[in-house]
Amino acid sequence: MPSTIAEKVRPHLHLPDVQIAALLGLTLKAVGNARRSLLPNIRAGWTAEAKTWIIAQGKAGVSPMLLVAPLHEKFGITKTPNALIGMLYRAGVSVRFGRAGKRATSPRAPTSSPTPPASGTRLRSIYQLESNHCRWPIGDVGSKDFGFCPATSMSGRPYCEVHNAHAYQSPQPRRQAPNPQQEAA
Repeated sequence: MPSTIAEKVRPHLHLPDVQIAALLGLTLKAVGNARRSLLPNIRAGWTAEAKTWIIAQGKAGVSPMLLVAPLHEKFGITKTPNALIGMLYRAGVSVRFGRAGKRATSPRAPTSSPTPPASGTRLRSIYQLESNHCRWPIGDVGSKDFGFCPATSMSGRPYCEVHNAHAYQSPQPRRQAPNPQQEAA
């Protein structure tokens, strides 16, 4: 069982201080002091093998937050997520948290505003909206042509079918942290 606060904090260095304090029942000041006492270990130099591994993981789109623990387990190097971000930045790797420096390749709805209603269809003012009307704003709020979509909203939703597809897009799947035991095999 760890006897000092620093020894209790060491396994949790990959977490923010607030989470460490809550997890261990310590004050933020105690966690900060423990982290500072461990700084010589955090400042341990990068090995060429560790740099190569981190760069490969960064290019694969794995979040630096997910790389802290495997880096310590595989290479014995303890770094903060910000240290990993800095190293990746200096190596020229775009850190985009799960997107590997590229746009997401899965199909998504266009980000541009849907086409306004057909000419002759009048937009509704805020005073004309009823509970079953689409709440999608069209136009610039400051202009006299501003209004809301005249279509009927979907049941239980604030928007019509077209605007609902733009407003609610499913999240992209997250990448998992690499497992150092599988890579060693």
